[in-house]
Amino acid sequence: MITGQDYIELYQNAGKDTGSNIEVFVGHNPADVLKLSRKVITGTVHTRNDMKNYLLAKGASDVCTLADILNKPLGKNGYTGYNPEFGVLGSNYSNANTLKLFPRNCDTFVEMVQAEFARRIGVRPEVMVFGDGAYRDRTTRIDELADPVVSPGFTRGRLGQIEQGDSKLKMIADTQLAGLSREEKEIMMNTIITENRQKAKITELGVTPRLAVDKMGSLADLVSGSGNKGTPGVLVHGYFDTFADNEMKINSR
Repeated sequence: MITGQDYIELYQNAGKDTGSNIEVFVGHNPADVLKLSRKVITGTVHTRNDMKNYLLAKGASDVCTLADILNKPLGKNGYTGYNPEFGVLGSNYSNANTLKLFPRNCDTFVEMVQAEFARRIGVRPEVMVFGDGAYRDRTTRIDELADPVVSPGFTRGRLGQIEQGDSKLKMIADTQLAGLSREEKEIMMNTIITENRQKAKITELGVTPRLAVDKMGSLADLVSGSGNKGTPGVLVHGYFDTFADNEMKINSR
């Protein structure tokens, strides 16, 4: 096992300190849990609502997701920490008595950071709060999809756009520009990129559409060391530039 963790043993011992007797059942069909109980908490993250509806359709009397737990304050004698949108989704174990919930109010925070940059140095960068990325490690086959979203808050500029308007340079070079000289290819590449951008068109077999914020968040998660290096932030330059933009910068010097 890549992680070196025995998860069956981990779950069985989860309630040991409180005297709870936990049994672990393993199965392939989620509906099999209804043979044990009609009341279910589903731990799925991105398919939580689909799983909830599936189990209810199969006869469950009550199903809640992790987003339904700690999504509101419980008063003076209960927990005061809560996340109204995600509950305990994306939470992290801190110690035996503390659970760190997914961050709140991130939209307000990123707007404040952007405004502070503008006030101090006269630029308004795109700003995002990122958590786990959205990718799969090819070696370990571990999915980096634990958080409910890649970014719980980002400024409303280009980060919120779906990136699907640009063409793959290697595909264009191997097909439309085959046989041309280097100088001719550069001129034609600039023209094609500009035309596709104006038409908001994706070339056949071009770039896979993804939200810019998801790609940027995954990049930031990787280069920051996922928190254990103490990296406070990631600064990215030129992410939205294309080959045509770079050529214009070079030619203007």
